[in-house]
Amino acid sequence: MTAFLTTGIGSMPRRSWLFSNQAGLDGKHDHYGKGGTWMLPEELLSGAQDDATIIAINLQEKAGLDIITDGETEKKKLCYIPNLKYERI
Repeated sequence: MTAFLTTGIGSMPRRSWLFSNQAGLDGKHDHYGKGGTWMLPEELLSGAQDDATIIAINLQEKAGLDIITDGETEKKKLCYIPNLKYERI
């Protein structure tokens, strides 16, 4: 059997102590809405995001992934615009 590289696609779930995702919980809005809120004050946020990144990396290593990402722990939301012509990088 030929081996192949594995990786995760997209964001890792955000930790509840870091981020509260309010959009989509009321059944009326999808996840492209306003987005959530950071749970920590500005002066603690960067360090907490670093901690969440370490957790995301550790989880991927435990899962045996070959290509590790930061888990997109610092992203607040993602917007996808339908019909926009995306180009390959």
